Amino acid sequence: MHILRRRCASARVAGTLVLLAIALPASARMVRDLYTVQQPVNGQGVSERLAAFRSGLAEVFVRISGDAQVAGDPKLRVALQDPARFVLEYRYEQAPPAVAPASPQAAPASTQVPSASTQAAPASTQAPSAPAQAPPESAQSGGSNTVAAGMPPALRLWMRFDPDAVRIILQQAALPVWGSARPTTLIWLAVEDGMQRSIVGENEQSPLERALVKVASQRGIAVLLPLMDLEDERRLSFGDLWGGFAAPVRAASARYGTHAVLVGRIRHGSGGEWRARWTLYVGNHTARWRSGADTEAQLLGFGINGLADRLAAQFAVPAGDTARSLVRIEVNGVRSLKAYARVRAYLRRLNPVLHVQTFAVRTAQADFRLEIRGDIRVLKQAIGLGRILAPGGAGPASPGPPPAGVPTVGGPASETGAAGTLLVYRLVP
Repeated sequence: MHILRRRCASARVAGTLVLLAIALPASARMVRDLYTVQQPVNGQGVSERLAAFRSGLAEVFVRISGDAQVAGDPKLRVALQDPARFVLEYRYEQAPPAVAPASPQAAPASTQVPSASTQAAPASTQAPSAPAQAPPESAQSGGSNTVAAGMPPALRLWMRFDPDAVRIILQQAALPVWGSARPTTLIWLAVEDGMQRSIVGENEQSPLERALVKVASQRGIAVLLPLMDLEDERRLSFGDLWGGFAAPVRAASARYGTHAVLVGRIRHGSGGEWRARWTLYVGNHTARWRSGADTEAQLLGFGINGLADRLAAQFAVPAGDTARSLVRIEVNGVRSLKAYARVRAYLRRLNPVLHVQTFAVRTAQADFRLEIRGDIRVLKQAIGLGRILAPGGAGPASPGPPPAGVPTVGGPASETGAAGTLLVYRLVP
């Protein structure tokens, strides 16, 4: 997960983040470290390590499939019996007491335990013979790795799992695969706690924000909290949020440029219970659900898990969609080597894209042939997540040299003979 910051970043804020994102427009982020997990452990014994491997792998299965219940799949239960074969490397780190029970985070090198340098996971390591029933909750809470006395463990185990192996087992189980290009969601939280009413903004370090960071990290989604500056306060009131009025919410959210907007209306009851009504706006579509919990952290978990499930259902490559097709994409406005490299790199990162071939480069125009998994609808949806390419363009370019530094490839558009559907886009400056 990545919470995008519009103000000056600080070391304190950076320390709370687990999954970082490559700088792209706010509507979509290339979420990194989807295959990296950290789990608190009580020691460096084999049983502790295998339990952490199993819990971490279950969390990765949830992140990549987008399905919170995925660990219950029979094929994945078998895989979780031997989690070590999915681990590329691991290391032990000293866990700062202040953050150990919260979301795992990358520690500076100086906190690494000297006697436990990074190791490749032994492929022969076997889990206990009992089948692993690792639900998402165990991946989120650390399962058996928590200390019974309530004190945070002094160690945590950093693990990196094999992306190819994870994707293969998900595909074999006919489960969806969600790539690293994921929509960013702006989250408005209106909280009523007794006589207090507030809207949660970024950098507040409130319990709700910390719970949001933790659950979004576990699900691998990018979220953004509003600045709550004068402009936000002028455009959107607590009453607008609490009343569920869509128009002012959409108007106030437009400045952030996110693909999705989630509104949470949270009430802390006099008996200690927490209740929430959730509304998700994605384009012209709206989804609503309710949740209740004993703690605010649990309540945020229901909200963020509901968000992640709905986004994954829309943007993950569907289960069993193994058909491959060829698509030719013409991009106008490519006027430099830098622009050409930007477009090609962007296309290669899209979740449905298996292979990118430069087909032709002419004046201010580049043509690519893509091999994709699934149908063209999935590709259009993936492109629409970002603001790199916009539909349409200037049409076929007149013959001329390619941008400086880009080798001439192919011929005029009418002579390409490229297989597959033609899509026309323009590069957004």
